[in-house]
Amino acid sequence: MCAFSLMVKSAQDGTNEQLGIIPRAIEELFRQASMDASSSFTFSMSMLEVYMGHVRDLLSPRQSCRTHEPLTKCNLNIQTDPKGLVEIEGLSEVQISESAKARWWYNKGKRFRSTSWTNVNQASSRSHCLTRINIFRRGDSSEAKSETSKLWMVDLGGSERLLKTGARGLTLDEGCAINLSLSALADVLVALKRKRCHVPYKNSKLTQLLRDSLGMILLSSLNCKYNQLLCRKND
Repeated sequence: MCAFSLMVKSAQDGTNEQLGIIPRAIEELFRQASMDASSSFTFSMSMLEVYMGHVRDLLSPRQSCRTHEPLTKCNLNIQTDPKGLVEIEGLSEVQISESAKARWWYNKGKRFRSTSWTNVNQASSRSHCLTRINIFRRGDSSEAKSETSKLWMVDLGGSERLLKTGARGLTLDEGCAINLSLSALADVLVALKRKRCHVPYKNSKLTQLLRDSLGMILLSSLNCKYNQLLCRKND
């Protein structure tokens, strides 16, 4: 099972008083698992970002991709097996036995995400952030089949109007990269909806990563968080 969730304008984190979408989703996974007395579950977690067309592991502490470190150190390779399943070479995967531990890893990964100041946002996301939960279910009976599921939760960097953000230099390049990958995602969704023979997954690292989730969707959802200020209503 692949569940694909998109969060625009970052409602995923929440506040100190209230959990955001991703921590709540993780809590719900463990709650549902605890209610199934006929099965045992194992969970693992990975977290990455797509930054300037490169794939970066957020659970492996490395120097920020916004520095002068060679980008090859931040660029993981994406592979697709003969069955169409996506694998990310070298991506960290940590075992999580409870929701509190998952939140600890999630908060750690957030600290390594690329952000920058713009005229619109003091800590603007400069990448797309993807959290993956792998779920292994094993029935207690000898005849029960084992099942493996995957949950992607994606916090998309918002589409930017460059005149409003006042972006220059590297920040400008980052905004252009975000807009291009969002456009590539839209092209893939349109191609899938219209059942076209060719789906342009290869146009973006974002769509390459989500190929087996977008192309074989069992469940998908879109969650939007927007700014209520009148000056931002057109955005």
